[in-house]
Amino acid sequence: MSYVYIYVFAFCSVPFIIDGANFPALYSSSLITMTATPLIQTFVSHPGYDGHIRYPDGNYTQDWYIRTNWINHTIKINFATCFIENSKGVCLFDYLFVFDGANSSSPEMMKTCCGKTHSATLESSAGEMYILFETDNTVGDTGFEIEYWSNGITTTTSTTTVAPFTVDVSDQETGLTKGEIAGIVVGCIASVALIAVICCIVILKFIFSK
Repeated sequence: MSYVYIYVFAFCSVPFIIDGANFPALYSSSLITMTATPLIQTFVSHPGYDGHIRYPDGNYTQDWYIRTNWINHTIKINFATCFIENSKGVCLFDYLFVFDGANSSSPEMMKTCCGKTHSATLESSAGEMYILFETDNTVGDTGFEIEYWSNGITTTTSTTTVAPFTVDVSDQETGLTKGEIAGIVVGCIASVALIAVICCIVILKFIFSK
């Protein structure tokens, strides 16, 4: 009978021993590089993510590098969902790290998305961010979906088209408008006509005086 208790104890202890042990990674993926734009994009914790399928059990590791090509922009992320192995809201064996920079040597912004931080929104200080997801050997969960975008003031370059114009050289030289020139011409004609009339009257008086 004592052997039965020993077998039961050993069987029940195995998950706890394995969960805290450091085993070689059974799943390991290469770095995923993504370029953020002002439009919201998403990425997920593992292939096949649908909010129900758990991420792999077995020291699963995946990391992401997010950058932007927009000048003076930062990287902003929002956790749409995040469920990783935890005990009463505390992550003990699986971790999600967010770093303010290009790699894990950059300042750490967040460790895990357990508990209240599962819906956090984070923003980098510059145009890049590094995210690392690491699990232990057992007990996975449904994982996470993260939204990311390039955040900042977006400026555009505008082109001004100048309509062509013409210059009246005569107006430019005299400084007069067409209306003023026409008035002067009419005045000159009227003056000549008046002088002609006066000459005619003088001539007629001279003839009749004889």
